[in-house]
Amino acid sequence: DVQVPVRYPRTAGARPTPQDDPVNAFVRVLEIQGAPDGPLAGRRIGIKDNIAVAGVPITNGSRTLSYTPLQDAVVVERILDAGGFIAGKLNLDDFSASGFGDTSVFGPARNPIDPARSAGGSSSGSSAAVAAGLVDMALGVDQGGSVRMPAAACGLVGLKPTHGLVPSFGLTHMDHTLDCIGPIAR
Repeated sequence: DVQVPVRYPRTAGARPTPQDDPVNAFVRVLEIQGAPDGPLAGRRIGIKDNIAVAGVPITNGSRTLSYTPLQDAVVVERILDAGGFIAGKLNLDDFSASGFGDTSVFGPARNPIDPARSAGGSSSGSSAAVAAGLVDMALGVDQGGSVRMPAAACGLVGLKPTHGLVPSFGLTHMDHTLDCIGPIAR
């Protein structure tokens, strides 16, 4: 484990068992408690595994790029400062490349509404985790629909905010001029 200076204590977490994660939404389960109060107090949040959580390996859903960031992404800092509880890093297509949620090295996230259907891509784990009730909300990353399409596939709402409105520091970019971190919720 890499020791990094953080305001909110954490461990690197672990891969969940199939019993704990029946839809294969998580890459790692975590327990990072944010501030004691705030607008997200009591909310379980999932983070797509191409957004940095300090001290927790980031895989990008790929066999070829994994590293442990030393600093939280700005969105992670803000969630924790608002009282959120980070429950895990979520599955995604290999390098968030265009796909339907089926190219992750961890295998595809499954659609909790209808396992015969895709959970969408590339933020498939984010939408599957929310739809299965494993987290209250999740962050995904959208260029051309990678938050909105998986959210819709799982009966949820996903938003691609105005470019630049949500800070993207700490994101493994595909294209920094198009990538937007956005929420997925009921």
